[in-house]
Amino acid sequence: FITGAHDSTLKPLSIELQKIPNITSHDKINRFFSIQNTFKVVQQLSTVHNPNSKIFCADFSSLFTNLPHDVVREKLYFLIDTLFDRNNASTTGRSYHKVDVKGIIDFILKNSFAYYGGQLYQQHKEIPQGNNASPQIADLTLAIMEYQYIRNNMKVGHTLAFSLNRTFRYIDDLFHISEKRSEFMRITTEMYHQSLTLEQTNSGPRQSAFLDLSIIVKNNGKVQTSLYNKTDDYSFSVVRYPHYQSNIP
Repeated sequence: FITGAHDSTLKPLSIELQKIPNITSHDKINRFFSIQNTFKVVQQLSTVHNPNSKIFCADFSSLFTNLPHDVVREKLYFLIDTLFDRNNASTTGRSYHKVDVKGIIDFILKNSFAYYGGQLYQQHKEIPQGNNASPQIADLTLAIMEYQYIRNNMKVGHTLAFSLNRTFRYIDDLFHISEKRSEFMRITTEMYHQSLTLEQTNSGPRQSAFLDLSIIVKNNGKVQTSLYNKTDDYSFSVVRYPHYQSNIP
């Protein structure tokens, strides 16, 4: 059950769970910020023509280190109960009852261990790192927080969803651009669980790096995007090896 181990009992289950959310994650529910790549980001930013636009870019520093298991279960069970429908059943391939999927999630969360200093430690909170399904678990947990917050605001007549249409998140990296950056920063404290910490990564409101993009708001209000190479922006020396078998920098 060692997290990330190649031959652990947990490995087959985590691989199965990895496949399931990939199928369901964007089915029926589209009121959240999750993206698979930056193609949609480039498309959306090409339509921005506002010189007052400001950027907020941040990452969830505590997503894999502080989120209680009960919160993860609650959000993923909500997703499963919402999406699993007998009318969507398929007669081909492997199928699961929603009780089975919940059982897989619960088993993975409960049975993740780490071996350190000759001692075996059981993980009682946080999303297990190194597990095949960890990125999907993290992504969907945040997606349901976003979905529920936006849905509740829409129910009472707020136009909040429209002000968030240029917000993107790739697992734990978050990007937002609008005139009301400070308002969005306030919203995040209400949207996400209190155990999560967002650390802003852009130093100025008109420029940021997001995944493989360098993003700049020009004086005329248009947004310029270009390829971003993170190795060109390290604050420390990058260790380079002469060839892949070398152990001497």
